[in-house]
Amino acid sequence: MSGWIDIQEWIPEHTRTQYPNSGTQARGWALHLVRRVPAAWPECRKISGTVPNPVLKPPALKPKVLRPQPSAYPIRLYGDPVLRRKANAVSDFAAPINVPGYAAASLKQVARSLLETMFEARGVGIAAPQVGLSQRLFVAVEYEDDEEENEGQDRPLRSKVLRDFVFVNPVMTVLNKKKDADLTEGCLSIPNIYEEGVKRNRAVRIDYFDLDGHPQSVEAEDYLARVFQHEMDHLSGVLFLDHLPASVTDEYRRELSALQRQAKANLKELEG
Repeated sequence: MSGWIDIQEWIPEHTRTQYPNSGTQARGWALHLVRRVPAAWPECRKISGTVPNPVLKPPALKPKVLRPQPSAYPIRLYGDPVLRRKANAVSDFAAPINVPGYAAASLKQVARSLLETMFEARGVGIAAPQVGLSQRLFVAVEYEDDEEENEGQDRPLRSKVLRDFVFVNPVMTVLNKKKDADLTEGCLSIPNIYEEGVKRNRAVRIDYFDLDGHPQSVEAEDYLARVFQHEMDHLSGVLFLDHLPASVTDEYRRELSALQRQAKANLKELEG
């Protein structure tokens, strides 16, 4: 044994920029040069035996098991960080989409599962961030009568659907700036909390792309316009409670704290 020996350690690849002497990479890990010492030093013999410049094995990584594409997703709850992020535009309509925790699926499959998730939760709309996917996508439906009359009933909501909508990369234009605040509003990510007082424009137009990438446009007023505005908020990381005075949300402090704890537990299970 002669010359010098490099004393190295494995570090996570994402921290590599903090260590300019890092070199070889393997499965998310990089070798970082701690120090270089004379090969004759006794401590080097203990570390490397008779092999100069030993190559250490990186720590074993536990393979992440992805769940198959579900018919309906679990809904992310208040307190989940994804609900506060601004969603990214869908750039490739043909590329597989990775909803966190699940195997890749096509855009159409994700949209179908979003609709099923909404129906199971007896909602009128749901945005991609509410299932953990931070992309500009939401679905909504128009029923035969108001959503409030459907809440809690056992009759399948599909039988009452007049129109369903899938919006990809939507852009909203206000058509009537007069605002209504007398309708009750809720959210699938904040279950069992409903409040009046959320001011919404009476009429809007949504310009968007359909699942085949073709540009489309739809106008809505009154209740359906409120639904669209609610879902557009989700794509900007905004929740309906954000439109209400703090004194109102303070009334639900206990319930919101419980949702935050449940959201944290759900994330831990998902990342399992």
